[in-house]
Amino acid sequence: MVFTSVPNSITPEVVRGCGQIGITTLPVFVDVSPAPSALPNKCILNVLKWLETNDGQLVLGWKVNLWSGVLVELIGHSVIRSKDALLHCITPDQFGSKRILFLEDARITYDPNDPLSRMPVKRVPLTNHRDVATFIAIEEKITAIKSKYPPTSGPIAVHGDDAATLEKLEKGKRNAFRDLALRVWRNADPCPCESGKSFASCCRSGMSMSQRAARAR
Repeated sequence: MVFTSVPNSITPEVVRGCGQIGITTLPVFVDVSPAPSALPNKCILNVLKWLETNDGQLVLGWKVNLWSGVLVELIGHSVIRSKDALLHCITPDQFGSKRILFLEDARITYDPNDPLSRMPVKRVPLTNHRDVATFIAIEEKITAIKSKYPPTSGPIAVHGDDAATLEKLEKGKRNAFRDLALRVWRNADPCPCESGKSFASCCRSGMSMSQRAARAR
């Protein structure tokens, strides 16, 4: 399930979410033009490799995604500033987006020589509802477990007790996502499973049945 996406515009929700991490400048839209050898989730390494043979500057910041009414997701990211001062993203987006919303932040650090080094992720709630707090708390626990293992451009292999804990957390995340989706997704909205159908014509009924069953236990 995809719960956040690139905003269509810089909305007050986006501005508020970005402001929560202490940055007063506005994010900007940056076109995505993947380099031939670039890999998803390897933005800094992609940029460093590109700069070996091209002019420009590495810029650190955040990809800004939005779940309207729920949260702003800030994902550490790196882009290139070319000689003409324009920003370019050369890392393929895992969901195929042709542009990203980027918030520059020079405070981010990353050690390319550390196999466990990874870009940070922040999730800023847009409401005080307890379901949002639960969802974010679960996401942070999942991130903490995965951070023990080297990052990859695909799924991370987790082992032993971590795998068992992660399985429980993922189940809890699905349930929390279900409860949030039923509360905030409108019937006519595109279904978060990316089927192309409306929420009402796709996953809503199954989520409703699952929620009723959980409450009956």
